[in-house]
Amino acid sequence: MSNLLGTPVAAAGIDVAGTINGLAATGSGQTLSGALGSATEGLKLQVTGGLTGPRGSINMSQGYAYKLNKLVDNYVGSAGLIAGKSKGINSSIDSIGKSRDSLNLRLAAIEKRYRAQFNALDAAISSMNSTSTFLTQQLAQLSSLK
Repeated sequence: MSNLLGTPVAAAGIDVAGTINGLAATGSGQTLSGALGSATEGLKLQVTGGLTGPRGSINMSQGYAYKLNKLVDNYVGSAGLIAGKSKGINSSIDSIGKSRDSLNLRLAAIEKRYRAQFNALDAAISSMNSTSTFLTQQLAQLSSLK
């Protein structure tokens, strides 16, 4: 039984080579890919035909998915709107925490001062009550001497 299309023959081919918009590109078989890290990264061109040299020009624009990705990145990216707001809120929380700690220290100092004043006042009233009791007894003795 014979093969209608002929006998397959394995032959080493040559990878396509070239540039995209003047930037180096990598060839793999008939596919020319934009170099990693360049403005053409992600762009793949299939080069067919036997002629060498320029093949013409291609006009392209970034699609909706790219634009949507950039828009979402503006919100959720590391330098995006949400990250900025989160950083601002965290800074406010830290500031409020420091203010709270400072206020707690002030309140503790005021409480300590009030307790000291109360104890001093309590001691003064106790002393005055003792003096009052003593004076009441002395006056009672003086009136009994008459």
